[in-house]
Amino acid sequence: MNQSDRAGKRSDEHDFQPTVEDTLAFVGRLLILTQTTEERISDVLRIVFKEGVLTAEDFVRKDRKTLGQLVGEIRLKMQVHPKFEGLLLAFVEQRNLFVHRLHAQKWFNLESAEGINTAWQALGRYMFNLEQVSFTFTGYLMYFAETAGVPKTGWWHKLEESGFLPHLREFYYPKLGYAVKRKAQ
Repeated sequence: MNQSDRAGKRSDEHDFQPTVEDTLAFVGRLLILTQTTEERISDVLRIVFKEGVLTAEDFVRKDRKTLGQLVGEIRLKMQVHPKFEGLLLAFVEQRNLFVHRLHAQKWFNLESAEGINTAWQALGRYMFNLEQVSFTFTGYLMYFAETAGVPKTGWWHKLEESGFLPHLREFYYPKLGYAVKRKAQ
């Protein structure tokens, strides 16, 4: 089946049968999204929730902490809504399985259409939690940028035009006041 035939077939989700190549591409995209989400969590802890004065180094420094360490820091230093804490803990567990033990999962069998479909279902559940965590922490960062008066350059306008910022504002900004916040002193 050539590329255009496969593209045409994708227009109807019910007819879509992912291939091994589709599955591996999906895994690659999830890996990149996972890495980006880990960076976003680190950025939010280092910039948005930093106590004291922000320095230029805060904006460029990258943490070497593991995701588990970052989430542990959040749980220790921050007040986390129980539902969001559950999501974070599930995300860490799924992320560790995805990054370290994906190949060893019985459901990750790419030898048959049934095995591929099962893998897509499991990866889809991970993607859902990944997206929720990623968009929430991206929301914290973007809200911070909006309220701190960060200059709105071309990339900002592209995010506006694409609908991404309006989506964050509508669905994620309302959660920011209670998902994670500083503990009362």
